[in-house]
Amino acid sequence: MASTEGPLWEFTTEPASYDIPLFAGWNLISLPLIPDSTNIEDVLAGIMANISTVYGVWAYDAETQTWSSYVPYLGGDLNTMTDGKGYWIYMTNPCTLTIEGSEPSFPYDISLISGWNLVGLPLIGEPASIEYILAGIMANISTVYGVWAYDAETQTWSSYVPYLGGDLNTMTDGKGYWIYMTNPCTLTIEGS
Repeated sequence: MASTEGPLWEFTTEPASYDIPLFAGWNLISLPLIPDSTNIEDVLAGIMANISTVYGVWAYDAETQTWSSYVPYLGGDLNTMTDGKGYWIYMTNPCTLTIEGSEPSFPYDISLISGWNLVGLPLIGEPASIEYILAGIMANISTVYGVWAYDAETQTWSSYVPYLGGDLNTMTDGKGYWIYMTNPCTLTIEGS
């Protein structure tokens, strides 16, 4: 079994910015900062100068098991983007999304329900081992079924199954993750 040791983080809630590289095609991202404005048009303002760059944004609500979406200049039922959640963004051209906001406080809790959850991590700075991130919810082997990540640059999936492993070894901020849970719980990310 891999070590659950990992980095300790120290954060403040001072204003910050975070750049997320976006590639042409599908991107699975998250907002590692608490955005200054959660309005989706404000969050995406920096990349919407060219109407043909952002095709759309999709979010999954685990509690209702429903999708919501936003298409620039047409609207939709997805009106906000917040930290702690994962989002699919389809880009017709590559660019960089800059998030302006404040760093989250720790410990940082992410509620997970039974079934599929689309989540993102708070700003942790450096990638951390998946065992370290999930340590608090892996006490019961039957709770976490698996974690999946999508790499937009290579257009490939990677995965991790507790105690069996996989090709997903680290988790980091700015990326979105699918986590399948057999039981609900709270994932707590500890700071220092």
